[in-house]
Amino acid sequence: MSLKSKIILNSLLGAIGGLIAWAVTKAILPGFFAVQEHSPNELLLGNSVFGVLSGVAIGGMLGAADGLWSRSPAIFRRAILIGSIAGAIAGFMGLAVGQTAFSLLVPEGENRTLGSFMLMVIGHAVGWTFIGGALGAAQGAIGMSSIRARHGAIGGLIGGFIGGMSFDVSANILRSDSLSRMIGLTITGYTIGFMVGLLQDLLKQAWVVVLQGNNEGREIPLYKPISTIGRDELADVPIFTDLTVGPRHAFIKVENNRHVLEDAGSALGTSIDGQKVTKQLLKDGDIIEIGAVRLLFREKATAAKYVISRDMPKSSGQANIPNLAHVCQFCGGIKDAQGNCQCSVGTAPAASQSSQQAAVPTSTPPIAPVPVPQAARLVALAGPYSSHIYDLQAVETTIGREDGRDICLAGDKSVSRRHARVAREESGFFVYDEGSSNGTFVNGARVTRAALSPGDKVSVGTTELRFEF
Repeated sequence: MSLKSKIILNSLLGAIGGLIAWAVTKAILPGFFAVQEHSPNELLLGNSVFGVLSGVAIGGMLGAADGLWSRSPAIFRRAILIGSIAGAIAGFMGLAVGQTAFSLLVPEGENRTLGSFMLMVIGHAVGWTFIGGALGAAQGAIGMSSIRARHGAIGGLIGGFIGGMSFDVSANILRSDSLSRMIGLTITGYTIGFMVGLLQDLLKQAWVVVLQGNNEGREIPLYKPISTIGRDELADVPIFTDLTVGPRHAFIKVENNRHVLEDAGSALGTSIDGQKVTKQLLKDGDIIEIGAVRLLFREKATAAKYVISRDMPKSSGQANIPNLAHVCQFCGGIKDAQGNCQCSVGTAPAASQSSQQAAVPTSTPPIAPVPVPQAARLVALAGPYSSHIYDLQAVETTIGREDGRDICLAGDKSVSRRHARVAREESGFFVYDEGSSNGTFVNGARVTRAALSPGDKVSVGTTELRFEF
């Protein structure tokens, strides 16, 4: 689930919280708001009860949204409890603040004019602004993060103010106290939830995306100085389904305003881009691998400074592949004056290198053969078959776990029996997913068909393969 989905979930459950608050308030305080005259004590008691019930309902539902999004029963219970408590306190104090502001802005007995109506709207909005800010800050208490609390409070303040204005506006339009209160509470719950989720998404600085494993596509913001990755129910980046992962497997720490990945001494180990590490500085685009789970690290601070190069560095023992303008990179043939070669479509094929050499007169010194690029291949970087090399000499190379596949990965249980294939076509090499369970990825992005360029990383299961040509 992306953070955009979290905004929708927040908004929906916030609105439901508002409806619940209206229903409960109507049952506990029947007819209270229909009476125009109340003693100061009755007014204080009634508004306090209304504020507490509204805060508990909306805060509890926003906490439920956080718990549902985390997929952790422990976080779900904690989130509802903290959200409800924060809502009760905020509701009690917020309605008191709102009533005070209302009394100051609109003195009792003043004639109702457009100006006094606007002041009345602002007075009620002030109280809900306080409630929204407190409910947003409670999100930080749920995640044990001061940064998240600050972002949530900003969103809650904005959402509370917008929603708070709807009470008097709807009452003036509908002329129904009960109906206008229902609409006002629903809109207020919605706007608080929406703005809290929106601000947390806009202001996030670093996050991880689940590329492979349970909850693929889910985005998890990193708000805390130390974020835990593991199987623990309260882990900041939870990995629940892989039993090879430790409860607290690794940490992402903030050091000098940058993020560092540190293995917690796990038996399985932690890898970045296929290389096992104990501690390493992270940059935007790094792939974190723990068991069968792959996480994409994203960071705004380094997104513009580091560009992932498609040209992979070669080891000192690997031959340098020439890039000659007159040699076709696909068929290895010599191009003619028009740029045509053996694989050109709709033109006469250029003479092959061997035929050109045969046409040279015997009296002429032999011409040194032009270097031809080596055959395409896939080099395993990570997984059970790490360091294996698979040549792509055939027109089509199949990949899977069953016997008979050209690249048989029987030892990788997360690979499907018929997982993917690599086809050599006129315009180059392409990888196709064969309807696999866990998907096929190119450079971290899930694909059904994708063109391959030198240095691209193809991931099937826990096996990562680099395409070389």
